[in-house]
Amino acid sequence: MNPTLTKPFMESAQNMIYQMAAVQLDAEGDFQEQQGDISSYGVTALITFAGALKGRLLIDLEPTLASEIVEKVMGESFESMKDPTFMGMIGELSNIVGGDALTNLNNQQPLNLRLASPAVFLGKDMIISIPKIKSSTINMKSDVGNMRINVAFEKGGQA
Repeated sequence: MNPTLTKPFMESAQNMIYQMAAVQLDAEGDFQEQQGDISSYGVTALITFAGALKGRLLIDLEPTLASEIVEKVMGESFESMKDPTFMGMIGELSNIVGGDALTNLNNQQPLNLRLASPAVFLGKDMIISIPKIKSSTINMKSDVGNMRINVAFEKGGQA
């Protein structure tokens, strides 16, 4: 997949999460083509986008990292990740990261990309299957937990 299309998602995740929650994320290498299904860390946000290209962004976080981000942003802790405010904040996180990445892409090229509403899923080892669409994944680490970003564009994102 074209690195020009994937790199903004990694950079936006690093920048936005650091600005919002002072959590430093370090990438482990570069985006790699996703081989097979993804076994979720436990907290997953999925958001689609469309314009000159169609695609989607998946942000998958370990519960410790998700909780740290939500607690720092909201200024309170939550007894359960099923709390609607907790889940709403994870959805908003994907909106912020995705929106920033798409703004950067739209500024580079006339793609006119726009986000749809996010979906949030909870469940450790939940299997995320990605049939019929090539995607790329990058793993990221922080002091409080791991995160992965998976990006897919229809037709391989060859813009």
